[in-house]
Order: sequence, then C-alpha cells, then structure tokens
Amino acid sequence: MKFLLQTVNGQISDVEVFNARELIIHSKTLNEYLLMDYRELKDTKLDYSDWIPIGTLEFVREWLKKYHNILEMKPIEVPDILREEKYLGRSYDIVSFEDLELKGYKFIKDIDKLKQFSFTGDLGNFDKNDDSIFISQNYLISNVVDIMSEYRVFVSDMFIKAIQFYDGDCTVFPNISLLREMVGKYYLVQDRPKSYTMDIAVLKNGRTVILEVHPVVSVGTYGYSEYALLQMYKEGIEFYTSQR
Repeated sequence: MKFLLQTVNGQISDVEVFNARELIIHSKTLNEYLLMDYRELKDTKLDYSDWIPIGTLEFVREWLKKYHNILEMKPIEVPDILREEKYLGRSYDIVSFEDLELKGYKFIKDIDKLKQFSFTGDLGNFDKNDDSIFISQNYLISNVVDIMSEYRVFVSDMFIKAIQFYDGDCTVFPNISLLREMVGKYYLVQDRPKSYTMDIAVLKNGRTVILEVHPVVSVGTYGYSEYALLQMYKEGIEFYTSQR
C-alpha cells in the first residue's frame, strides 16, 4: 500500500500521521509513504489517485476532490439499523431544515457535512435565518444525556480490534455484550464501511449507548497503533471512493 502523509511546512505536526509513519516503517509488508503539505497536494500535477491520504479532513477532502471528483464526505452518524432506543438511550431525530425547531436544551448537529456545526445547549439562542451557521438541509437533534465515559471502538468487518478510552472517567467501562451486539447487527448492512470506528458512551444511569459511526478517515486513534490500522485507513478511503 502507498500512503500520502500530511505535513505542515514540510514537518509532521499531527500525532496520527506520525504514528502512521511509524507503522509503515516497521510493517512486515511492503508499504510506501510520501510526505506532502496540503498546498503541494492541491498544486501537484502528478497522479496520486491510488495512494491513501492520512491527515486532516481538509487534506483528505482535497485528495477526494482532486482525484475522484468527490466534493464532500457525508457523515454516517448512527446507522439506521442501530437507531432504536435500546442502543441510543435518548431521543434521536433527523430533520430537514424546514422542520428544524430551535427550542429547548438539546444537542444539534449538521449532518450534511463532517465537522460543520454542532452545539449542546439552549437552541433558543440561535436564529434560524443565520446563514453563517445553518447552511445545510439536514440536522440531527437529540436530548442531552449525562455521560460518564466515552470510548472509540475500532472495527474491521465484525471484529473489534481495539476499544480506546477518550473522555470522562476511564474506570467506567462499557457493556461489551451490547457493544458486540451492535457490531454484529451493523455487519448485516451491505453498504457499510468495511472498517470503521464506533463512538460509544456510558451514561450516568449505567447504560452503554452509541454516539456515532465513522469510516477510518481522519480519526483520532487515542493510542491504537497496531498494523491493522494501515488496512483500516485503506478501507476507510475505499468507502468514499466506491460511492462515485
């Protein structure tokens, strides 16, 4: 496999990129890498369409646009098959901009574009006509839950490769049986990414719930650095390029 690793002014500045390079250097299989700034990627005339970009969302977006004519990476959020109270533990509604009601203490998120806009609090503080914030057609709204701990789960096919703690109380562990059930259920979805991360939380009431799913593209690994991660990066990119 061949990897494009993002740099800033010629230097690796991101821990995920650094860790990826270490995996490539020490891997037992034949892998290549090339260091490249965002501007170099944007301006180059060379064809890197069969390389795997690792870096910021901006870097990966540019690669997808330049070589595969893909203008945006649409979020998965919680997959349809897992949108039931057993796994959510909260209200969870996808609404169009026309049906968007800005009232109450809620969590809101733009779901047409990755990392565009999200907010937790009193939605009454927003003006629906503010086109500097509300630029998309679809939004997620859910009630706010009391989270004790959060974990990022790395999954390949139906196999859990790692469960990495990233926020809250690290001594509050998730329900592994329920987690395996969610992974097994999502495995039945034909158009899912082959490799993905599943963010989960343990609530104050003890329940384990799903927060969102994301292909392995521009993700925080929170210490996960096994060789399998290189293949997962490849499969994360393939999820988007296969949607052309």
